[in-house]
Amino acid sequence: MIFGNYFFKRKVQKLIADSHGRKHKFCSLEDARSLLVLFRNEDKAAVEPLLEKLRASGKRISCCVSYTGTIDHDDPSVLYVNKNKEADKYGIPNADISARLAKIEADVLIDLSRGKCHALSVLMLQHPSRFKVGERLMDETIYDFSIIMTDGGGTAELFGYILFYLQTIRSK
Repeated sequence: MIFGNYFFKRKVQKLIADSHGRKHKFCSLEDARSLLVLFRNEDKAAVEPLLEKLRASGKRISCCVSYTGTIDHDDPSVLYVNKNKEADKYGIPNADISARLAKIEADVLIDLSRGKCHALSVLMLQHPSRFKVGERLMDETIYDFSIIMTDGGGTAELFGYILFYLQTIRSK
């Protein structure tokens, strides 16, 4: 596992270096027409109510969900990533998944994987979205806007905070 983490961190560092050339543009929730939300299937029950609220407000919501095993309710509008079949042993997703996700247009990308899914972290870094939001977990800045959570906060709280700040902070 030590080598696995080493190779994964090397890949992430390369993607971070490559992303410095990406054009960044702040986008408030009000200005965003489309959002891409990345999360783990285990967090679906916590995330779904907030996704429905966003859909009701007229936002186009796309999701990328990582899972292992089987999916109970397969939704054709969601890009599912099977971590065991569609990623290598270090957690790097295959090129087909990366290409499919890159085709999804998103004004704002929200990463709710919380560092617990290597495949979603890599997909987030590869996606061309101009504004990326997530939880800050390490010293390296990988998001355009990040939130530091306390130990007690769950995924629903993280998503709620992100939406609150995107609503509160207005772009010019």
